Amino acid sequence: MSKDREVEKFIKDEETMGKNPVRGDRPWLCPGCNALLGYLGQGGGEIRIKYKDLYVLVEGGRVTRLCRKCGRLNTIEDEDYEDFIRNKHEEK
Repeated sequence: MSKDREVEKFIKDEETMGKNPVRGDRPWLCPGCNALLGYLGQGGGEIRIKYKDLYVLVEGGRVTRLCRKCGRLNTIEDEDYEDFIRNKHEEK
């Protein structure tokens, strides 16, 4: 793939994945200062976080993110995943 095509693909990915929320997604806001931390997927269990050239997609589990504006730690959990982990540890 040529360098120009790579750049075009990167720009397209940035526009569709990071900056623009997918219709129906909810913003994840810091309760301390109301800064945008990421987007929660429609069906739950998916969080998208973007900052400059960093893009993170998390599916299931627990995510803790430091707010870049006020420094507060923000945690969000997928209850189904947490139940799965709890049950898995009880089986042992």
